[in-house]
Amino acid sequence: MSAQFSLVTAFSNAVDGGNPAAVVFIDMTTPVDTFKQIATNFNEPITCFVSATPLPSNAQKTVAFNVRWFTVNKSETPLCGHGTLAAAKAVFDKDDVPKDTELIEFHTLTRGVMKARRLLGGFIEIELPSGKTVDVSAEEHARNSRLVNRAIGKEVAIDRILAGVDAFESYLLFVLDEKENLENLSINATPLVSIH
Repeated sequence: MSAQFSLVTAFSNAVDGGNPAAVVFIDMTTPVDTFKQIATNFNEPITCFVSATPLPSNAQKTVAFNVRWFTVNKSETPLCGHGTLAAAKAVFDKDDVPKDTELIEFHTLTRGVMKARRLLGGFIEIELPSGKTVDVSAEEHARNSRLVNRAIGKEVAIDRILAGVDAFESYLLFVLDEKENLENLSINATPLVSIH
């Protein structure tokens, strides 16, 4: 098997900055176990699988693709913001995508269609679905705070931890004190696998 891929750092122009993601253009009928193995082999926080060929689209200056995301620990996630941003960059850079393309529609399995727009200056804007959140219990806050602090390698002030509801029940949102400086941190993602 061979597939075109890109390694992209979202939120940064630096090779060693931002949030890395692998983007793989692949036949979406590929077995899920193969997606998982590829994600493990790339060893990036997220591997975004994009259909190798575009879907039909009637809109002008628009291309459409199917998309799925897998983590390094072989879990499929229903969506990933930085993975979507990385996928958009990789799609806009593809030789077979018209250079005047302004909009990409990413068709997900469970979250509908997400859109990515090319902006002036090489920037990309993505639209993600929104959801509601609720504060986690004090016990969950303490446990998840310990895990995040282990991952970061130091204690940070976590003001709130919110859990997604309805279609976002697998997500947590961590609100850090505004005085926290996360620049140049080296994250050990292993403790984060235990977060729920």
